[in-house]
Amino acid sequence: MQLQHKHIAVDLLYLLLCINNSRNGTELHHQHVGEVRDDRSLIQMLAKYYRCRRNELRSFFSMRAVRAINLVKFGLDMSSRVDVHQHDRACEKKSCNCVPPLDKVEPSPDAEYRCRPVPAAQIPPIGENYLMHLFASPECISPQQTWIYNQFPKRTRGQLMGRPDEPTFGWGVHFQEGWNWDKIWLVVFVLFVFGSLLFGILWSVLRHDIQSAFGISAYWITACTVLLSYIATRNV
Repeated sequence: MQLQHKHIAVDLLYLLLCINNSRNGTELHHQHVGEVRDDRSLIQMLAKYYRCRRNELRSFFSMRAVRAINLVKFGLDMSSRVDVHQHDRACEKKSCNCVPPLDKVEPSPDAEYRCRPVPAAQIPPIGENYLMHLFASPECISPQQTWIYNQFPKRTRGQLMGRPDEPTFGWGVHFQEGWNWDKIWLVVFVLFVFGSLLFGILWSVLRHDIQSAFGISAYWITACTVLLSYIATRNV
């Protein structure tokens, strides 16, 4: 019975996912790896989980989208909020903290994660542009490819828990969000450009006042410019 319990504990692997929450910062989510053993299944699982966390209605109205996917180190508090240590700020040119150190990885007796190679063969371990390409088109990954799965740190000791006296450090995947400019420009064109033009035409026809009609339309365009400037200069 003891051997059976040990076997289950070893095989119960979790990916630690850091996902932005607009109201409460960045939250930690535990995703059971299950039968996933290759890169295509791994990326498909990540995409499906992210979409489930952001329901269809929220995704439709949101002006934000995933802009980068990175392996990261983070600090966890007792409310499941995380402080992500970004690679470009927390790592050096010759060393990288985005994957666990040797004493935290199997076969160390104090191992909490399973991943290889450690240290990573390159810095950063996996390029964010490459992961984003796979995230958008997982079908292009060969079913035999496994090196991304191997490099991702998978927690072997159950779910990570916060502590009251200091942050608990962990390693996982961060979905970094940014402005979805394709959707923003579409909304701008439909609501402001096309909408203001339609308003100007209808006003001039119904009220016979071309000057006032297109004066109001020009105000719409100005408001659009101010809005875009605000979005572009926000600290995101």
